[in-house]
Amino acid sequence: GVLTSVHDGNIGSIFGIGFPAWTGGALQFIYGMGVDAFERRCAQLAAKHGSGFVLSDTVKAALRQHQPVY
Repeated sequence: GVLTSVHDGNIGSIFGIGFPAWTGGALQFIYGMGVDAFERRCAQLAAKHGSGFVLSDTVKAALRQHQPVY
């Protein structure tokens, strides 16, 4: 219940956690590369570096639910 929009997530990731501003924010970066590609990359990183990169089913569902349609 913290984020109410993709925009909030982008702004929060830039100003809150220092995500690179040139990407447009974390969610913009994810949607730019594609949700499927992002999930595959997280799985690769989790296999190599551990559970910190594992995406829960809830996160995967939220990414798909709020994906912008252009």
